[in-house]
Amino acid sequence: MFLKNEAARLITINHLVGEKETSYPILPGENPAVEVPDEAAKIDFVKALLKNGDLRRVGADELESEDEGGGEESIDRKSTRLNSSHHPD
Repeated sequence: MFLKNEAARLITINHLVGEKETSYPILPGENPAVEVPDEAAKIDFVKALLKNGDLRRVGADELESEDEGGGEESIDRKSTRLNSSHHPD
């Protein structure tokens, strides 16, 4: 499953696979979704973050649009929106 961080802070999921613990850092903001094992959805910490909206499951259609969009384009769109909403006196 792919997860996107909707919070304003880093979220790290620690998951034990066999004898090995693996960490999945999920960065906030305009960062790409992170693939984590489906079993991670059973962790109480992850359940709580999904329920309160800090984490969001991302579908295949959203992943494709992330790949096509690129970070620079998003920044340009934000800049255009900010500049167009500012009305000088």
